[in-house]
Amino acid sequence: MHSATLEWRCPAATDLTHLLFVDEHENRVQIRDLIEQELGWQITAIDAVSSGVAWLEHEYPHIVLTSVRVDGCSGAELIEHIRSQVGDVPIVLLTGDGDDRAALKALQAGATSYVPRELVASDLIETLSRILAAAQMQTRRRRLNTFLKCSEIEFELDNDPVMIAPLVAALQEQLASLGVCTEKEMLRLGIALEEAFLNGIHHGNLEVSSELRQSDGERAFFQTIEARRHESPYCGRRLRVHARITRDEGTIVVRDEGPGFDVANLPDPTDPENLTRVGGRGVLLMRTFMDEVIYNAKGNEVTLVKRRTTRPNA
Repeated sequence: MHSATLEWRCPAATDLTHLLFVDEHENRVQIRDLIEQELGWQITAIDAVSSGVAWLEHEYPHIVLTSVRVDGCSGAELIEHIRSQVGDVPIVLLTGDGDDRAALKALQAGATSYVPRELVASDLIETLSRILAAAQMQTRRRRLNTFLKCSEIEFELDNDPVMIAPLVAALQEQLASLGVCTEKEMLRLGIALEEAFLNGIHHGNLEVSSELRQSDGERAFFQTIEARRHESPYCGRRLRVHARITRDEGTIVVRDEGPGFDVANLPDPTDPENLTRVGGRGVLLMRTFMDEVIYNAKGNEVTLVKRRTTRPNA
């Protein structure tokens, strides 16, 4: 019996891919034969969710194919159990007429993709092959990252705030891969980075003050931001982000092309009189969530430092 959630194991080049097939539909034998003939995979066919759960106590599939409804049970029940036992194993659903709600619930529970039964002949083999290949690539990339010693990346962005979320995610991934931050620290780290990038765009490149947000409200603030994104000289300015990440710490330098500001003039956001003010909150969050926050003399560049809090194999 598995004592804890295990990381999904991608099949080695010499392994026979093992598929767990959970289905009670009348055409399940034809589906099993199709997979065996086209892919040559080893298949364990089960016609009840309870049997699938019991099998998973002792075995590890490389991929799962399950009906949305099996033996009166929702496929979501099996998927939740798989996620708790085997982690990120790819799961493909077989759906039929009237399965829309159950399929959505199963996808929300962690299924990877789905194939309608009427499209099995044309789509199933391609879907299974593609999903397994993607899972293998993700696993190998995670393994490759365990050998990574240092990462240095640089971005030069325009003032489109839509790009901030993927930029934050990219840096979080690098910091996590090198062990600088734990999963618990990831959200706080992301908030600090987001604040630094937003400050660089909003207050730096576009020169839109928090005072406008405080006095005239959110709508006026964001309308001004959108307008200046297309006006000279603001539209030509860029946000530069340089990150150097080792296994000991991550250093992210954020530089805008605005006029800068005097950090000493920021109101203290921890002062009770200033807690309801918008200005300065981003700086407070950065200083709270990062180990160091250093501004240059001009005020258009901030360096954020996050140090590793745990030692490898500690």
